[in-house]
Amino acid sequence: MPNDSGRRHEAARTPGNAHDRFFRSLVSNPDKVRAVFRLAFSAAQLAHFDLDTVAIEPSSWMDADELRERRADLVASVRLKSGEDLSVFVLAEHKSRPDKGLMVQLLKYQSSLYVQRRADAVLPVVVYHGKQPHWPGERTFLASRRLPQGFAEDFSGLLLSFGVSLVDLRRPSNCERLAEIDLEAALGFQLMADIWQAGVQTFAGLMERSLALPVAARVSFLKRAALYLLMVNSSITIESMNREVQKRLPGDEAMESIAQEWSWLTREQIMELCRLEGMEKGMEKGRQEGRQEGHLEIAERMMKKGMSNADISEMTDLTLSEISQLKNGNGSGSQR
Repeated sequence: MPNDSGRRHEAARTPGNAHDRFFRSLVSNPDKVRAVFRLAFSAAQLAHFDLDTVAIEPSSWMDADELRERRADLVASVRLKSGEDLSVFVLAEHKSRPDKGLMVQLLKYQSSLYVQRRADAVLPVVVYHGKQPHWPGERTFLASRRLPQGFAEDFSGLLLSFGVSLVDLRRPSNCERLAEIDLEAALGFQLMADIWQAGVQTFAGLMERSLALPVAARVSFLKRAALYLLMVNSSITIESMNREVQKRLPGDEAMESIAQEWSWLTREQIMELCRLEGMEKGMEKGRQEGRQEGHLEIAERMMKKGMSNADISEMTDLTLSEISQLKNGNGSGSQR
């Protein structure tokens, strides 16, 4: 396999994709987007918006430099309370680690909105929850260029600059603000803030705190949270989460009820979600190559969960021989 392809495969296996997908699932409707607004902007800034008009906008376009499709994590439009006919967009990017290329990435996204969508204003937001407790990067485009101070001052009127509104989920002040927003979004953002130390106890705690959600919303959220934990922390299994939940059951009717909902999260359902995620990654690389790489990735994860070769074969369409070769460390080469 060519080295470049191998690097792409390895990149697809990093937990960063799980972080991105979970974040996007949390901002999948206007109520959740309004929660991001409330975390990102001050009361004075929020006063400009008619939050009832928040709408999620298409966020994909072709990146001409790389000849591949790029997608912002969230693009939302909002009308102003003043009634002025302005096209205002909020552009949010999620980061689980420092990213030196962030400002250029945001510049590309903003340029697309100004040119293709004829935006009047684009407000960039960065949602961060990395292992480093505080965002280590610059908060303006000009500062990220690291120009000599005298040069930057003398040409300040000519140089491009924009800032970002930073939502640092790990800062205590932001943790306190989570209590003021939509419950499902708050639970999800708190999970992202805690993900680096999260374990089976984290999931059981989420089950308890999610009791106030409607049943359908609760089940959907718990499925996504479980998948997120499984994808990020290889030491967590469905069985270990089940054991932790069972510890909290005696005499607790609410937990008995929610444990029945959790029973819907069978191994097959979780692995089907993983399979679909592998297929989604595969589409970015080409359908045929992506399908094979997605199946190999899922097979590796299923091995770590202790599943049998027969179960892995049934869920991934890999043959028993291919699975044995993968276990021996040469599965990728056998497929090429």
